[in-house]
Amino acid sequence: MEAHDHRASLYLSIRALVSLESSGHGIACATKLSQFNPEKAGRKAGRIAALARSPKPGKAGRYTVVFDPLIFGSLMDQTGGRLGAWTVMAGLSPFGKKIGKRVASPQLTLYDDGSAESITRKRFDAEGVPTRRNVLVNKGVLKTYLHNTSTAKKFRTKTTGNAGLISPDPHAIFVKPGDRSRDEIFSEVKDGLWLTNTWYTRYQSYVTGDLSTIPRDGIFHIRKGEVVEAWKDIRLTDNLIHLLKNIVALGDEPEQMMWWGEVSIPNFVPYALIKDVGITTSAE
Repeated sequence: MEAHDHRASLYLSIRALVSLESSGHGIACATKLSQFNPEKAGRKAGRIAALARSPKPGKAGRYTVVFDPLIFGSLMDQTGGRLGAWTVMAGLSPFGKKIGKRVASPQLTLYDDGSAESITRKRFDAEGVPTRRNVLVNKGVLKTYLHNTSTAKKFRTKTTGNAGLISPDPHAIFVKPGDRSRDEIFSEVKDGLWLTNTWYTRYQSYVTGDLSTIPRDGIFHIRKGEVVEAWKDIRLTDNLIHLLKNIVALGDEPEQMMWWGEVSIPNFVPYALIKDVGITTSAE
């Protein structure tokens, strides 16, 4: 077999710093120059950095949290990556033996699509199989793993067109948008947090999905939808499936997210509101 493909992509990752403890991060991704908006990414990074001036040590607890698209993209990157069939077979996923079972809130419909326009669009996978849209989670219920021809045989199913050089992996993750505007998402938080970014996501157990990750850049305590102060020195300590099941609402404007630290594949994600999120501090 011989096949050819080509695409164009534009990508900018920009961070703004007011001080060593006050920073913001913005992302711009596009497949066409007319859709590329680096100014928007720069403005967002600057606005978050300015809001994050003089952060105070955060407080441990369980909070309702607004996930910015950048950190929600990281969460979806983890979800999509743990749905590869080889990852499940290797015991590196909390989604093992959960096909047909509820793994997320009914608010979440998640699919992988290498054929759709993204900065890593592919017409075919590493085995030459045409890419297509694969619904992974439909209204909270797990529908399939991602397969190449070898894993498909083991699971007695068909390849999903996700062969990589070693194992099946996502091409691009899409979250079906919700029906809330950004302002409506924030207005629902009476006393909670707004997290804008994260890094160093690590698992205590791949099988159960217990993980921790370190929020970075703007970390904000919000009341009645408004920022009341900036925080620092906290860690998100929770469980992947618990987080997915506690999605309360999703925004109506998805953004393409990808950056070198935590989002290794393109994610088209909106703002997300998640309840009962575990937050610990460096002192714990």
